[in-house]
Amino acid sequence: MAKLNLSIENLGEVDGGRAGGIIDAAIKAAVADLDDRGKDGLPRKVTITLTMKQSDESNLIFTSVKAKATLPEYATSSTVAEFKQLPHGEGLALAFQPLSPLDPDQEPLPKMQERRGSTI
Repeated sequence: MAKLNLSIENLGEVDGGRAGGIIDAAIKAAVADLDDRGKDGLPRKVTITLTMKQSDESNLIFTSVKAKATLPEYATSSTVAEFKQLPHGEGLALAFQPLSPLDPDQEPLPKMQERRGSTI
């Protein structure tokens, strides 16, 4: 194959075509995250970095490509908790009701009874 002049058209050919693979992988990660939770209104970003450095001993240029997908953090909604004094002077804790995120005082439902193999 003939030598190529480095340009955007052939950037993916760097390192025997591996650059194209990592760029595609970063794009696929961003697209997959958009498909999974893209309705959150937050952007996904793919950053491609081209690094070129001349050798100290010659006129050779070492070129590498990096690609990174920047995705929004995974986050929960808020759960309301309240201070609870621990016994024996052990300090404070935060108490919350896992099945009622907005009301730490919500009483749990009575245990459901099983009847004929199903829960009612």
